Amino acid sequence: MSSLKAAHYLFLVVFSITLCICKGAEFVIRAVKGETVHLPCLPHPYNSYLSSVEWTKNSKTANVICKHTVYENKASSGYCISRFRVAAFNLNIENVQFSDFGSYTCKWSRIIPPPTLDVITNVMLLVEDLSVEHQYSRNDSCIHLLCTLEALNPEQVNFIWSTVGQRLPHLSSSSVMSSEFYLCEPAVDDGDPITCQASYFYNNALYGINRTVEAFTYECAQIVLFKGETGHLPCILHPENSSKRSVEWIKSSTNSTTICKCQIDYVHKTSSGCCIPRFTLTKESLQLNIENVQPSDFGNYTCKWSRIIPPPTLDGIRNVMLRVEDLSLQRLNSRNDSCIHLLCTLEALNPEQVNFTWSTEGQRLPNMSSSSYTSSELYLCEPDWDNADTITCQASYFYNNTLYRRIEHFNLSTEHPLFSEDAVRENLQLLIIICSAAAAAGVIFSLIFTAVLCKCRRRRNANESIVFSNKVYENFSFAMTRQSTQRTQPTVKPQKEECIYEN
Repeated sequence: MSSLKAAHYLFLVVFSITLCICKGAEFVIRAVKGETVHLPCLPHPYNSYLSSVEWTKNSKTANVICKHTVYENKASSGYCISRFRVAAFNLNIENVQFSDFGSYTCKWSRIIPPPTLDVITNVMLLVEDLSVEHQYSRNDSCIHLLCTLEALNPEQVNFIWSTVGQRLPHLSSSSVMSSEFYLCEPAVDDGDPITCQASYFYNNALYGINRTVEAFTYECAQIVLFKGETGHLPCILHPENSSKRSVEWIKSSTNSTTICKCQIDYVHKTSSGCCIPRFTLTKESLQLNIENVQPSDFGNYTCKWSRIIPPPTLDGIRNVMLRVEDLSLQRLNSRNDSCIHLLCTLEALNPEQVNFTWSTEGQRLPNMSSSSYTSSELYLCEPDWDNADTITCQASYFYNNTLYRRIEHFNLSTEHPLFSEDAVRENLQLLIIICSAAAAAGVIFSLIFTAVLCKCRRRRNANESIVFSNKVYENFSFAMTRQSTQRTQPTVKPQKEECIYEN
């Protein structure tokens, strides 16, 4: 019995060695930059209770990518470097980069049951990328596309342009790794899917990769907004059902700024990434929304999107030029308080022709002052205006053969002061001076009046003490008591004498 087991294990060892020789360096995996790739590892066909797997990238110094111990081909423990992970012995690489190109080795070892058994699998990973970008076209009715292949020294590259399965003529030259496409209306319409396919040989094997973008002309990619408005910049012209998309909005300048960068899962209704303040993203159409548009938002915006699921990958690039303008209406100082002086100014990018119209309550007003290239003045005196009037300034102008209009209102009942700003300031200063002088004079007068009143009271008190304080009143009654006199002479009333002694 033991001899049978020994023979069995010997067979397994021989089988593993044979497998290693037969399968070594056989797998060639192609991956596109940014995708997630899976590198296969072939374990022994017999079940193992305990096994280990080790992935290394072959170079001058072999680098261990992952090392795991697996229990019953289910649970595992170990480690992997960033962007790499092990699933069922296979190596998964997220967001593949050109630096990931190379040869990988998977070493699978059976630990239990003994004896130890090793199986080695070699995998060659090729990383490539094909990009299609819109180039600037001097003719607004034409499109100019550039298709570029990034691969490891392909022997021969052939580019083919097509739309909806129909091959398109190649109207520009091709270099070793790129091809240009130039087509004008009516041969192409906005929203048409344009596909660039690159076919090339590597190690006597033929490889092909393609990218599809939506065609657009610069004629429909001009957005004009006014300061303070909410703007919407389009990305996808014809949205299709997708389970997963990625999008990136970039503002092109000397230092390009990423406005939004998101990956949207429409099945689970989740998204990763975010936008900077004042910018939001409409998930269905990937439209960029800008709140409270400012002049600093002016510029060229690029939307890069990719349909990840379902395959094949569909890419789109769209450029949008945003122009921000403003119309301001302000009141100027007027020397005559019964007149108003208004200035209407347009802030725009090189308008071809500007026409200003003044009106109130729907009635056009005469322009009583001159108009410059981007401004106009209105000068009205009573009775041509009233406090309840609303003055309207309308600016109409052409840009790229398109007519634009902007209207601004000025409510005199709430915005017209009775006096000009300078007059009010001068009157206020004069009023302050007068009030200050009056207050000072009042204080001085009060002090003088108080002093005089006190002095008068003192003088009065002094006079009263001299005249009355030393007065003495004495009453004297002299009565005659003689009897004879009373009988013979008439009755005489006693006399009272008052004597006043004054010192």
